[in-house]
Amino acid sequence: MIKKLLVLHFTFYTLQFTLSPISCLFAYPPGSQENILDGRFVGRISNRTQGGILIPGLEVYLEKYVDQNLTEKVKTSTDRDGYFQFIGLSVSPQYSYRISLKYQGVDYSGHLFFFSPGENLKTMEIGVYDATDNPDKIKISMKHIFVDIEQNILRITEAMRLENTGNTTYRGSLHFSLPQGFENLQYERGLMSCCIEEKGNGFLESMPFYPGVKEVTYSYQLKYNSSKYLFAPVIDYPTENLDLMIRDLGVKLESKRLVFISSIDMGEKKFLRLSARGLTPKENVEVKISGLPLGPERYRIYVLIAAGLFILLGFTYPFLKKKGVYLKREEVALESEKGVVSPETNISKKLFKEIAELDDRYAAGEIETEEYEKLREKKKKNLLRLLSQQKLK
Repeated sequence: MIKKLLVLHFTFYTLQFTLSPISCLFAYPPGSQENILDGRFVGRISNRTQGGILIPGLEVYLEKYVDQNLTEKVKTSTDRDGYFQFIGLSVSPQYSYRISLKYQGVDYSGHLFFFSPGENLKTMEIGVYDATDNPDKIKISMKHIFVDIEQNILRITEAMRLENTGNTTYRGSLHFSLPQGFENLQYERGLMSCCIEEKGNGFLESMPFYPGVKEVTYSYQLKYNSSKYLFAPVIDYPTENLDLMIRDLGVKLESKRLVFISSIDMGEKKFLRLSARGLTPKENVEVKISGLPLGPERYRIYVLIAAGLFILLGFTYPFLKKKGVYLKREEVALESEKGVVSPETNISKKLFKEIAELDDRYAAGEIETEEYEKLREKKKKNLLRLLSQQKLK
C-alpha cells in the first residue's frame, strides 16, 4: 500500500512539475530543436534499508557529458519527500547525463541517460542503503578452485560468488587470503586494480559491497620442488560450497575435510574433483598432493653432472695412465683368466651403480631433496676414497 502511494505521489509530482509555469517553455522557433534547453529531469532518493523512507536535504549531482566527455557537474538537494529536479537540459543527441550522490560515505549513481527525439522529460528513482563496517552478513555461496600443473608450477584460479545477505551496504574491505608463497597474482573478473591493496598473504578490496551478489575471479601461481606438496587454501568467510579441481596427471590426493567426488573431463584436460560444504572461516581444508611431476630443469641438472664427470675423466685419464694406475695388459689378461678382480674394483662398481639408482629415484620423485643430497654426498665420498686408494697402488 505504501509503495502504491509513493508511485502515485511520484507521478503527481512529475505532472505538477511538467505543468508548472517555470517549465513550460514555448518561445523557441520551429527548426531549432538542437538549441532548445527544455530537457527536464525529476528524481527521487529512497532509503531501502528502512523500508523506503525518503531522505530530505541530500546533495545530488547531475553529471553532463558531451560526446561521452564529462563537461560539467551541477548540484541540487532533495526536498522533504526525497524529490529533486534539474531543468534547462539540452535535448541534443550528443548530450547525456548521469545522477550521482554520496550517502553515509558510500557512492551511488544512476544509469547514463539521454533524451530521445521528441522527448523532454526523464524520471528516475535511486535507492540507497545505510552503511556498515560489520561483515557478519557476508558469505560465499559457491567457490571453485582450479589447479593446473605445469613444469614445477601450480597454476591456480579461484572463482567465487559472494553474497551480502543484509539490507545495508558493507563499506569495509573484503579480505582475500592466499596460500603462502603465492606469485604472479592476477585480478580478473569483478576486481578493479584501483581499489585493491596487496597485504601479507593476500589482498584487500575496498569497493562498497551493496546488498546482493558479487562475483570475483583471480589467479596466482605456487612453485614446488618435490613430488609432494601440501596445498592449503584459506577460507575467509562462511562458505556454503567449495569445489577443488586438480589436474589429473597421475597424482594422489589426501584431505581430511574435502571428499573426492569424481573425475571430470574439461576439454583436453582431466581434473580430479573434491568438494566440501558448510565451511567456517579459517577452517582447515588442506590437501596433500603426491606424485607431482618434476620439470625438465631437474633433468638438466643430471645432464650437467654427467657431462662434468665425462670432462673430468677426459682430463685425468692421461695422468692416471702415466702413473701406472691402470693394470698392464698382461696383468689384466692374467686376472681375467683366473677370474680375479680386486675388492676395490667391485666396491667402486657397486658405488657407481648405487649413485645412478639414487639419481633415478630422485628424478622419479621417490625421495626428498634433503635425503637425496645427503646420501649422494656420502656415496660420492666413499667412491673418491676408493679411487684414491687404487691410485696409490
